[in-house]
Amino acid sequence: METIAPPVVFCKVFFDRPARQYIVRNGCEVAWFPMGQENKVKAQWAAIEHDRPDVYAIARELASEPGADESRVIRAARLVIEGRVIESNFDSGLVRARVMASKGDHSPVTGWPHYQVTHNLVWSCDCTDYHHRVEASDRRPCQHIYTMMITERLMGHESTQMSRSNEPDRSTALPPHVCDQGSTEDWLGYDEPVNRFQFAHNYGSN
Repeated sequence: METIAPPVVFCKVFFDRPARQYIVRNGCEVAWFPMGQENKVKAQWAAIEHDRPDVYAIARELASEPGADESRVIRAARLVIEGRVIESNFDSGLVRARVMASKGDHSPVTGWPHYQVTHNLVWSCDCTDYHHRVEASDRRPCQHIYTMMITERLMGHESTQMSRSNEPDRSTALPPHVCDQGSTEDWLGYDEPVNRFQFAHNYGSN
């Protein structure tokens, strides 16, 4: 008889009003923190660490960087843990990915129920948070960009642990992005409709 593994239950943070404390729970109680905003954040970090220590370590690194938005990093870590990245492509510093939107949400650019995250010289996302900034110069990462930053670092950590026996001869191999056909603009994907919108957002239209 085939054994069916039980579904994974991720941690959630609950507030116990009578006890005036935050409880991290995934079917059973994992951790407790006294009432207070600072302790609420600690509880959120504890939930991430319990679910995925590797994601926790990378998210902590991101949150400690100058100008980082800790609340967005925390939400991004949860998106990674919950498998909300539905497609990703990392190629020589370029990133193209799709991150599932919350139920009922959609991209204000495409109308699709997911957001497109790209890295073509700069990070871009077609979510409302990124495009509806009061100042055009405010390019702080949204939670979806942080999601891909975490994913990219996770993949980097995994690749360093893999065997290097199949690597090309570095003395003769060209960088992976070098090609004798096509322009730099083609390589960066400027001609794609969504990218044209995002580059116009970042740099302004001519």
